[in-house]
Amino acid sequence: MFVGGVIQALNQVQQGAGKMKALFDTSGKAIQFGFDVPEESTISPGYQILDIPEDIFVDTTKYYYYNDGEFEVYDPPTPEEIQFILAAKKLEEYREYRRKEYPDIGDQLDALFHAGVFPEEMASQIQAVKDKYPKPE
Repeated sequence: MFVGGVIQALNQVQQGAGKMKALFDTSGKAIQFGFDVPEESTISPGYQILDIPEDIFVDTTKYYYYNDGEFEVYDPPTPEEIQFILAAKKLEEYREYRRKEYPDIGDQLDALFHAGVFPEEMASQIQAVKDKYPKPE
């Protein structure tokens, strides 16, 4: 959202141009303010255009959401919170990339068994199951 656009919209409200509107995405986050929001028929499914209540002052340093019929205003995340979120996202991406690339866990365990890495007791249990249910040729 551009600060200049919000200031222009606020000036239009003061000049009697009507109610300011906001376009909300599918998560309920306001993504555009003003009088030039798209027509209802041109927005994506799940998006909403709503009049901004007169008791809400649009502050470009805040996040605006519309959930369950209520407008909610939040402070943006701090730099520390952003760093935490980015680190958590990197960790999740790293885990997901590895998960997709690793061989199946069964194949990993079978390779360890055949390499003789398991303790003797575990190897005996695995061999008993393999003997009971041999692999078809």
